[in-house]
Parts: sequence; C-alpha cells; structure tokens
Amino acid sequence: MKTFKVVLVLTLVFLAGAAGGVVATRVAVRHFVARAIANPDIVRERIERQLARKLNLDREQRIATAAALKQAHEKLKALREQFQPQFTNIIQDARTQISAVLNPEQQKQFEEFQEENRRFFQR
Repeated sequence: MKTFKVVLVLTLVFLAGAAGGVVATRVAVRHFVARAIANPDIVRERIERQLARKLNLDREQRIATAAALKQAHEKLKALREQFQPQFTNIIQDARTQISAVLNPEQQKQFEEFQEENRRFFQR
C-alpha cells in the first residue's frame, strides 16, 4: 500500500508539472507572437544577433547580414501590404459563414472569442 501511495504522488507531481509546463509554454508563445506582430524589428534584430554569435561574423559580415535581413524585411512588408486586403476579406467571409450557422448564444461566444484573439489578426 505504501508503494502505491508513493507511485500515486509521483504520478500526480509529474502530471501537475506537465500541465504547468503546457500553460507556461502557451503563455510564453502568445507573448512572443504578440511582440513580434507589434514590432517585427525585434525578430530581425534577434536573428542578426544569433547569426553574429553562432557564425562568429566579423564587422563587415554583420553589416552585410543586417542589410540582407533589412531588405528581406522590407520586401515581406510590401508583400503583406499587397495581400492584406485579400487576407482580410477571406477571414471576414469565414467569420460570416461561421456566424450564420451558430445560434444566438454561440454567436455571442464567437464574438467574444474573436475579441480575445483580435490582436493576432490585426496589422
């Protein structure tokens, strides 16, 4: 009986740790994604630092790498701006179709869900 209690306690501790890890990871990822969306330069600067450190880049290489990443960032920004209206229309159509099949209570919950997650879809 004593062994069973020890195994049970260890199992519960393990499960609590796993659940805590999942929650902490989810919070951290959401925070990072929100920061990256709000300020894309943070991601570019982080990549620059990691490349410089891991590849042991000299000053000239760091400057060239930063310029390449900045150019890619600008091209991606232009591409996002070009396709953002189409993306927005597709998302809005999907929201309308989903809302159409929901009952009034579900529609209210769906609106709350959208509000909670709006920061991930706005630019």
